[in-house]
Amino acid sequence: MANEFIIKNGFHSKGDSEITGSLTITNPITGSNILLTSSIIDFNTEVSRSAQAAGFGTGGGGGGGISAVVDDTSPQLGGSLDLNSQDITGTGNISIDTTSTITPSLLLTSTNDGSDASPILELKRNSSSPSNGDYLGQIKFKGENDADQEIVYAKITGKISDNTDTTEDGLIEFATKQNGSNVINARLTSTDLKLINGTGLEVDNNISASGDISANTGSFGYITGQVSTITWTVDFTDGELSTTLYAPYNLAINSVSDIYNSPTTTILNSGASYVLGSAITAGNTIGITVSTGSVINLNITR
Repeated sequence: MANEFIIKNGFHSKGDSEITGSLTITNPITGSNILLTSSIIDFNTEVSRSAQAAGFGTGGGGGGGISAVVDDTSPQLGGSLDLNSQDITGTGNISIDTTSTITPSLLLTSTNDGSDASPILELKRNSSSPSNGDYLGQIKFKGENDADQEIVYAKITGKISDNTDTTEDGLIEFATKQNGSNVINARLTSTDLKLINGTGLEVDNNISASGDISANTGSFGYITGQVSTITWTVDFTDGELSTTLYAPYNLAINSVSDIYNSPTTTILNSGASYVLGSAITAGNTIGITVSTGSVINLNITR
């Protein structure tokens, strides 16, 4: 066929080669500069996108596409990338820029029909010397302020609480920007959810608990219970020596039990001195003041 050049058993060029007709390659080609119309491939430095589109090998790959793009400092895809059940590995970073508010920047899809968790996003810190308190991974939420500065407004962090073999414990911390500083608001441990650093709890429904409810400052707005006798534990060991509770039902405080530090305790019923055993109407404020940092029990009868 006119203007057709066929390579079946390899081709080696010591100089420049020019082909203006069609080119068929069944084995890899090697050489310095190969001129295809106006596209130049320098196999020592770069595989051009024209060669990639044509499926040229860089030598030793047996044809059928490029074998590496390590020499291309800014390779680009002309379409979707199919991993063909292979992995992407490396030691660099991945950055994805997007302007879409509809299409996710990162989408993990699983077609597994079972009940096990899938897809899975795993953050692994493979430390040779793990210690208690180590940060394992962190998700940061960044934005700008009115001075065009990049700010971390919130973050979620996983940590090691106890790395002892067979008794390991972990925790998750939730932090937000508070008055210009990063503050840990909540810590979810293996046993407790702790709201710390002045973080309050606001609930738009009832709160129920199978255990005790205790407080060292502030107030309870609503407490429910089914038993006729109940104990309220009040903790004053964090510096506050007074608190206000609200009677959730008609009740009487029969006695005050000392748990720690034997304080002198003063109780008010809606601002008036309270006599133990007398009735307190639902909705009344119960003011409690102690003389020293301590823990007491209020023994309640409904």
